[in-house]
Amino acid sequence: MGGNLIITQRGNLPDPAVLVIDLKWLRKLLNYDDTLFDFFVSSLFSTDPWKTPTAKDSHNYSDEELDNLFGSAHNANVDLKLKWLSTMQEIVTDHWGRKDWDWLTNNVPSTVFDGWDMAIGEDKSGKMMKNLLENTEGDPDQLIIITSYPDVIRALTGADKDFTMRFILAEDGDDEGLVIEPFIYINNNLGMRSMSDIGEDGTTLIPKALYRLANLSDVEIGFRAAINYMLIR
Repeated sequence: MGGNLIITQRGNLPDPAVLVIDLKWLRKLLNYDDTLFDFFVSSLFSTDPWKTPTAKDSHNYSDEELDNLFGSAHNANVDLKLKWLSTMQEIVTDHWGRKDWDWLTNNVPSTVFDGWDMAIGEDKSGKMMKNLLENTEGDPDQLIIITSYPDVIRALTGADKDFTMRFILAEDGDDEGLVIEPFIYINNNLGMRSMSDIGEDGTTLIPKALYRLANLSDVEIGFRAAINYMLIR
């Protein structure tokens, strides 16, 4: 069916900045192998998937080395980015197969491999994204998160040094992240949650691997037929 999934309201901004998450490759990976989906997507958020006994069979890093070595791709040099890729390749090849690694490199956008932030530390994020895909009707192509920023340039000031974006309720008064105002759920089980619900399974953080910044006008074509269209005029 395609279309867009909007989970926040426009407020009074004429053309706010939005985060756009491409759901097409995520759904394609989920349909290909749900266990590989969990591992790969969670590895964009956390070192924890690489600390399991099966993953450790494929690399020689201790837990402490993983945490100290792999922060985020945005601040990593070329050598470290290559180490991340080679470690991912080793684990996937050993515990899924060479053909599965080849499938990943052929079907996952290159920007995803260059946008991990393992310092987020949220190892359930793969399951959260899976839940979003499985519980959203219509198979939308994109998840659109409307921000409280009036344009893309100012939205960039809401990213941390790793260009990871964070959901913060406006009344929290915290400017270290992306402020979403207001934050609205489509479904209580989706897992995309505000700071007030941080104790529940889900995430308030989106690494650079998963999003691109745009203005609402850049992605507004077709919104009148979009799923869960909640744009306030």
